[in-house]
Amino acid sequence: MVTRFFMASEYGGNMQATCPRPSKAFVDSHVPGAPGLWFCVQAGEDFDTIMRVFVKIAAVRGDKKSKYQYQGMYQIKTANPPALTVSEWSQQAPSFHNKWAHGIVKMGWGAVVRSRILLRRELNREPTSDEVDDVIQSGVYKIVTEEDVKQAYFRGDERMGVWTMKCVAYDNRFQQKLHDTFPMWVPPPPKRKKKAGDKKAETKKKTTPPRATENRLRRAKRKRRNDLPVDGQSESDGTVESVQQSDNEDSPKPKAKRRKVDIIELTDDEEPQAPIKYRARGTKSRPIFLN
Repeated sequence: MVTRFFMASEYGGNMQATCPRPSKAFVDSHVPGAPGLWFCVQAGEDFDTIMRVFVKIAAVRGDKKSKYQYQGMYQIKTANPPALTVSEWSQQAPSFHNKWAHGIVKMGWGAVVRSRILLRRELNREPTSDEVDDVIQSGVYKIVTEEDVKQAYFRGDERMGVWTMKCVAYDNRFQQKLHDTFPMWVPPPPKRKKKAGDKKAETKKKTTPPRATENRLRRAKRKRRNDLPVDGQSESDGTVESVQQSDNEDSPKPKAKRRKVDIIELTDDEEPQAPIKYRARGTKSRPIFLN
């Protein structure tokens, strides 16, 4: 007995699908080789190829742990009659009805059935294949509930398809390889799931444009102080003159006066202006001449 996880890893194909399709690389490396019934949501044609059949033997919660046993190579043909009658459907257990109704509503393969049920209710006749395709594309069939599905089968509007399963061969080499490989098989490590924070960081990762940085700096509070003395700086030529001291070396040196400057704060609503140039105010003895 093996698990679905093992079969998907060793032979490819979907781990959840009822009829998985192994990848070509796996099929090329393996040779294809108890009666039963196969049910489907509607009647259909014979299977074109011989199917390799596995049956769940040890059911454990979670498909990765349940055990499946290889049964052989099966030929699957349409039964006669090809579908359950209303009486045969009604004789099945409620769990059978609920299981199929739930699958038809929840799984994508039930869209055809739900679309036909909806169109019959709206058109009061059997829908065409084109009409069914249009409803599937629109997605409006999703309003059909599980109870609607069960009642459609009870009325006979929908009929469950039936196929016969006949074992025609048994691949001993395949079975022996399963027996030898599975006990030593080590499951591959699960893929690391990205956290919400990682996805957010990847989708919203942006570099700050230079212009935004410049504007942000301009909107910041600016405090500039001019500590130059009153007598000693000439703005006409940009040079600084020495301050004349008293003849008395012991006399205290006059303290240089500090100029008061205004503190400019730009808010977000104000447009950034050109850089402000500060200059000392002129005096009567040293006026400032503006060009």
